[in-house]
Amino acid sequence: MYNSSDFSSKIFNEICKVLPETTCRGFSKDCGMSEGYFGSIQSQKLPISTQALVFLLENLEVKKQAMSYSGKLVQMEKVKDIQKMITNEIAVRSNNEANATHGTIRKMLYEAICRRAEENFNPYSSAPPISIGF
Repeated sequence: MYNSSDFSSKIFNEICKVLPETTCRGFSKDCGMSEGYFGSIQSQKLPISTQALVFLLENLEVKKQAMSYSGKLVQMEKVKDIQKMITNEIAVRSNNEANATHGTIRKMLYEAICRRAEENFNPYSSAPPISIGF
């Protein structure tokens, strides 16, 4: 596992390999942030935020769809690998945050998440929500 600053650099470098036109400013925008975001967190040795990673996942999904239409299947597979790296990092962060939270509070948070998922459940467009973690 990488430390947070190294993970940010690793993701950026992997994306640059697959999408060589990627710049620091473009990467920052793909993360849903201002153009100077990536340079700023790198200079301060800060981790890329989880919110930025989620936004980046969404943008990578859009790019992956465009690749599928243009027949760039090898690139598409590499983007999937990057998405797996990002989702694994988010899972590790979530686990670390959950472990740092008092058990009662953690249970309250999980219950709130489950209630929210049930409220947003659309039986015509998705599978029912499943909660695992107690």
